[in-house]
Amino acid sequence: MGERDHDFVRKAAEALSNLNIFAAIETILEGGHVMGGATNGGIAAKAKIIAICKAERRRQIRIFDLAKQSAERRAEMDRQDG
Repeated sequence: MGERDHDFVRKAAEALSNLNIFAAIETILEGGHVMGGATNGGIAAKAKIIAICKAERRRQIRIFDLAKQSAERRAEMDRQDG
């Protein structure tokens, strides 16, 4: 496995890790762990953070998918080269 192959694997692993972190944050917030409701601004902040997490999860999925596809193409090229 060449240095470039490691880069694809690293990018995929980082994206997957980040995806899990943002999903965990979203799950915590959606689970009703913000106290005080609308009176202390918690609901608005919660909604903003969840929206940010969802957008970042979509971005991390794209990064993961691209890295995976690149690694698969590279592996196929290596197989063809023998």
